[in-house]
Amino acid sequence: MTYSLITGLDTGNTSTKTSYIDSKSGDIVSFPIPSVIAPAPPSVIELHTEANNHKINPEEMLHVYIETDSLEQHQRKSYFYVGQYAIDKADMQQPQIDTDKHNSSLHKIVSLTSLAVAALKDNIASPENEIEVEINYSGGLPIEEHKKVGQKPLEDLKGKHKIQFLDGPAKGKTVVLNITGGKLRVEGATSGVSLSFDIQSNELVATKDQNLLTSPEANYIVADLGAGTLDEALYENSQLNKVASRNVNLGTNTYVDQLLEKVLELPEFEPIIEALKANNQDGKPYRTREEFMKQVIYPGVKLAVEGKTPKFTVSWGRKRNIDFTKQTLEIMEAYASDVMKEVDSYWSVKGVNAEHFYLVGGGVLFGYEFFKNEEDIKLPDASIIWESPFITSRAYLIANYFEQKLAGAVN
Repeated sequence: MTYSLITGLDTGNTSTKTSYIDSKSGDIVSFPIPSVIAPAPPSVIELHTEANNHKINPEEMLHVYIETDSLEQHQRKSYFYVGQYAIDKADMQQPQIDTDKHNSSLHKIVSLTSLAVAALKDNIASPENEIEVEINYSGGLPIEEHKKVGQKPLEDLKGKHKIQFLDGPAKGKTVVLNITGGKLRVEGATSGVSLSFDIQSNELVATKDQNLLTSPEANYIVADLGAGTLDEALYENSQLNKVASRNVNLGTNTYVDQLLEKVLELPEFEPIIEALKANNQDGKPYRTREEFMKQVIYPGVKLAVEGKTPKFTVSWGRKRNIDFTKQTLEIMEAYASDVMKEVDSYWSVKGVNAEHFYLVGGGVLFGYEFFKNEEDIKLPDASIIWESPFITSRAYLIANYFEQKLAGAVN
């Protein structure tokens, strides 16, 4: 079976976000996969029953075999654990903050797996064991990286890629991705699209800010607050100023790493650390940044979004729900302060004529408790604030949909 899927892929340094148009509802569906991989064996260790597979999302148990010419020679036919399933595995890899995305085999592996998962999620009830999916690739790179390499990395992704699922609810399924073309977009510069439009029931729908953002006289800035970088895109008379747009090394990963260090300094955890040392063991309460965000940060941010006082707690072994609010808010405030300094610097030098400054991306949630009190910036509406991490992948998807519709490829 061969079919087409319209997608948007945001390769992040904490997680890779994928958005696609659900073939049944015609609405946008988004999901993250932690940007983590580990080499895997060709065989599967059965530690769970097949009956439990239906309780698991396909992206939660990714043991895959990948055939692709897009990786280095020794990896072109290889087995991997990807995402959550790679955590704690031997030789686990996370992205390095100073590594360009287009050179990263890790990002390619997670990206190809994410697109295959999107195809499976859209065909979850399909009896076919192998499906071929045509993809018009829509992804992006940080502004400065995009200026250096342009569309060249996309050429390396074109062609067919086979992803076989060896475990979990997708066990026995194979997805053949046929990337026929597409576009590498500029992070931040494209994010404004999802502030202007949505897709509902296969129709392009304008948001309340659409006129503000697309009028011929529109002057505004969109900053995409990512895990690795902060991307700033300046629009003058509704057109992107490619010279003034830029990215800076101001991502949430640095601040999350500071919090992870502070967790280990808690006196409540000293007995655990001493016990591990005595047994010549290594251990830590949170194995990846994504795990820490999901278990500690997001529950507290949810309280803030609901207008309540945020509280953050950490746990490790027998020590449960240790209050970590003071340390978390201190680091969040430092992050928000650094972002606002960059906002003031950019707005007052590069974007002097901009009337509005929008903040989007996953960093909006990380700094929400402090950004919400800033009167001069615009945040995503409260109704879609939890979509902030997917603003960029949704924008890539909407741009992809729009371009294919213009080309007559979308009914």
